[in-house]
Amino acid sequence: MFAVEALVCQRCAGPMRLVEIANDSDTVARVLADIGLGVRPPPRPRPTPPGQLELDFAP
Repeated sequence: MFAVEALVCQRCAGPMRLVEIANDSDTVARVLADIGLGVRPPPRPRPTPPGQLELDFAP
């Protein structure tokens, strides 16, 4: 038995469905385009600046 249920969403516990089995990059790109996702991962967030900006607020 596996420790992870493959067809259950780990975030919401809702059911997931198998869309397609993709073995090569062209098929992966096509499947992602078909379901409205980009072929590339989203860009990495910018690094946070060193230190924290402190603002003085008047009471």
